[in-house]
Order: sequence, then structure tokens, then C-alpha cells
Amino acid sequence: LHARRPGDDPRRHRAQRRPQQAQRGHDGEELRRWLAASGRAVLQRMAEEERQAPQGLELVRHVADLLDSQASYDEAETLYREVLAARERTLGKTDAKTLGAAQSLGASLMRAGKLGEATELLRQCLARCSTHLGEQHSGTLAVKSSLVDLLGQGGDQSAASDEAMRLAREVVDVRRTKHSELVAQRDELVAQGASMPSFEAELSELNLTTLEAMNSLATVLEKREEPASYAEAVGLLREVVAGHRQALGDRHPKTVTCMANLGNALMVCAEQLEPLTRGRFCPDHLTSMPACTQSTGALEEAFRVSKEALACQREILGPHHPSTLGTLNNLATLYHATGDVTAACEHLNAAAEGLRKELGAEHQHTLAVLGNIGVLEEKLGNLEASEAAWRECFTGRRAKLGMGNSKTLTALHNLARICRARGKLVEAAECNVEMLEGMLALLGDGAGQNGTTVGCISALLELSHELADESVGKIEMAERLVCTALAAARKCLGDRDDRTITCMKGVVVLLRRQGKDGEAAPLVEEIRLLEG
Repeated sequence: LHARRPGDDPRRHRAQRRPQQAQRGHDGEELRRWLAASGRAVLQRMAEEERQAPQGLELVRHVADLLDSQASYDEAETLYREVLAARERTLGKTDAKTLGAAQSLGASLMRAGKLGEATELLRQCLARCSTHLGEQHSGTLAVKSSLVDLLGQGGDQSAASDEAMRLAREVVDVRRTKHSELVAQRDELVAQGASMPSFEAELSELNLTTLEAMNSLATVLEKREEPASYAEAVGLLREVVAGHRQALGDRHPKTVTCMANLGNALMVCAEQLEPLTRGRFCPDHLTSMPACTQSTGALEEAFRVSKEALACQREILGPHHPSTLGTLNNLATLYHATGDVTAACEHLNAAAEGLRKELGAEHQHTLAVLGNIGVLEEKLGNLEASEAAWRECFTGRRAKLGMGNSKTLTALHNLARICRARGKLVEAAECNVEMLEGMLALLGDGAGQNGTTVGCISALLELSHELADESVGKIEMAERLVCTALAAARKCLGDRDDRTITCMKGVVVLLRRQGKDGEAAPLVEEIRLLEG
């Protein structure tokens, strides 16, 4: 950015000052947007021969990097492909700059979700790097790191996990060795009284790339969901956090992110809670998590680190950033594990509020947190709040996933259960009918082996008794419910199953209460024959 010179147009100077002001902001998003827009404008004005020159290609690459960082993946892909094609044409397919361009394109394709293209490109790139650059070349290590990230996103999870582990360890081993060698050289030069600012810069950069490689290895270890792997991941993340604190400071975004990751790993390692995916939100069933019974020291460290990370994330990233909300959710899990359901619920409600604003009311993370709120509010006896959470969760899942999805049906099942507990029998019945229809469509012939389906049939039978009670007086609706339950029981369980016969008897009782003895007679005879 140029300083204002005599004779400059002041409007031009103000336009240049805006990104300087943005740079002083927390995350520099405005600065990156301004730079990307400026880069686009410059590229549009450049002649083709200028763009294909070495300096022009560097500009194209930088603009592609900016667009990729802003998730403008289609634009970034076009520019990355332009750079790669030019490098292959002028330098050949095995030159280090060409392979670097291929790695950048592959990593961007991965972030765009084009995993098949990314896998093919990165594997070709790794083979060429290994052959022509060597296993210890920085370009080879960069491709291996991209493959580690890619392998965690699809394919055969067992085989992918093993390959990702091998590649991640190779990268860490090489970078640690290089770092140790460089430190030894630095110490020797210091002993000789040499001045070496460029050497220190190289050492600092290598230190950060080594920490990044260790962080990636910790991620791979956590995904294996094994106690020993979590223990190793905790050790690595402690080193990474300490290294980032020393190199970048306590408030740097990378330091804070690693602190949040460490808190999550400590939580799982200490309490054997259901593992959380880094940067994601916990599953729908907090009820499966055990109370705190062991590893108190590690759990206390998890609380301390997570609370510090949350305070820093709120300050640096803002209260509604996805990373901030993820740490809020993890703290809720910690509070729940120690039996503090009230604090857990408060943290989840704060996370849900932020997720609605940041990601939308129908985003999967928002809906997962709402399900957890429904569970905890019920534990606290707040059935009205629990119903509201499950209703919002069900509405969102039905809109995003449809009625043929098990998560949608789980939310509907819980909504029906809470409505019944609150005395909303008609609504509970309607929910159970819709739930039963969904389960039959989803599971087909296997519906009878599913506990939820059978439970839904039982719930309809029980609700029919409650609705037929004289104080309620909805006997016709009760009849429809028990007939629906009977039809489902015949289909799922067969005519001879005791539960099917119980439904038959329920229909008979309701028909006789309405004076429909003629309609009841065939069922009475069927029951007599089935019971021998």
C-alpha cells in the first residue's frame, strides 16, 4: 500500500486507507476482500502475455489464494488451473513450481468438496514429488499434508485412517529433524558471533510448519477414537499450544484454535466421553455421556484450557464465529459430564443463538445443538422449553432432510414424547402416527426388528386408552389410533405376535363401547383362533 504523495488524488488515498484500517481489525476479512477485488481488477486489465510472464503468474496465484481463503472456490479453481497449465507448458510437469501449483489446485478442490478430482491430482503430484524432488523436499511434504486432510473426508475409513497416519508421521518426523538440524546450525553460528537475521526467519517459518504438521497428526489420532491415540494426541497438542504461545503469542488465532482442540482432546481422553470431531458439534444424545468419575486432573485441565480458548475466541473471532460456538458446545459437554446440567444448558442455549445467526436455523450444527437442549431442558423439568427445542429441531430436519431420514424421525419421536408428558394427547397422537408411517417407509420389512417402531405402536395403543377415557371423550380418534397401530403390528410383527393380539383386543374394546358389536365380531373370532 502506497503512502500519499504530493499531487495524489485524495480520493485515491482514502481508498487505499480503508484496507489499512481493516488490517487493524481482528481477522482481516475486509482487507482480504479488498485485495481480492483489486487483484481481479488488475488481472482483467493485463494482456495475455503479461499474465503468462513469471510475475504475472505469481499475481494470478496470489489472487487465487485470496479467493480460496474466502471460499470462492470456482474462481480460485479457474486461476489455479491457469497457473498449472502455464507452469507445465514452460517448466515441465516435474519442476518444483509446477508441482507446487498442482498441490495448490488439489488442496482447493478438496476444500470445494471435489474429493475425487482432488485425490487423483494429489496422488499424481505426490508420485512426481517423491521421484523428482525427494521425500524430504518441502513440496513433497506439502502434498503429503494435503493428502492427510483429504483422507479424513471420504473413502474407506479404515484404510484411509492408516494411510493418513503413515503420511502424517512421515511429515512430522522430517520437519522435526530439519528443525533440530537448523537449531544446531544456529547455535553454532551464535557461538561464532555471526549475525543471521535471514537464518532466524527461516528457523521461525520451519518452527510454525512443524507445529502445523504436529497438529495434523493429532487430528488423525483423534479420529481413530482409541484411548492410546487420544493420549498421544493430547501430548502433541500440548506441544503445539506451547509452541504457538511462544512463537505467535496467546491471542493469535492459531494459538487459540489449538487451545480449543487441546481442551476437546483432554475432555475425551479424561472421561471417555463420546468423541467430538474437531471444529464440529457434539452428537444428539447427551444422555449417553457418563457422569464424571475419574481423571479429575485431566478434566480440570480441559475446563481451564477450554475456558481460556473461549475467552480468546470471543475477543478475536467474535461471539458468533463457528469456532467460538464449537468451544461453547464442548464446554456444555464438560459441564454435563460433571453433573452441572444447568450450566450445560446455558452454554448450549448461547451456542444455539449464535448458530442461528451465523449458520442459519436449519443448519445441521444448529439442529444438533437444539436436540441436546431438548434433552437437558427435560432433565431440568422445563418441559415447555424442551418441547420448543424439539419442535424447532424437527421442523428444521424435516425441511432439510425430509421425513425419510432417521434424524428427522428421532426429533419427531422426542417431540411426541414431550407433548404427551405435557398432556397434549391429540398432538402426541398425530406425531406418533406420522412417526410410525415414516419408520415403516424407512425400514420396510425390517421395521419389526426396530425398537423405535415397536415402541411407537405401543405408544399409539396407550394413547388410544388415554383419549378414550371419559374425561377426554375422544373415542373416535382413539379408535383410529388403535386401528393404525394394529395395521402396523400386522405388517411388522405378524398376526400371532402378542403385541398384535393386544392391539386387536384394543380395537374390540373401543368398537363395543360405541355399540359396534357387529364390526367387533370378526376380530373376536380371530383372537379366539390365534389364542387357541
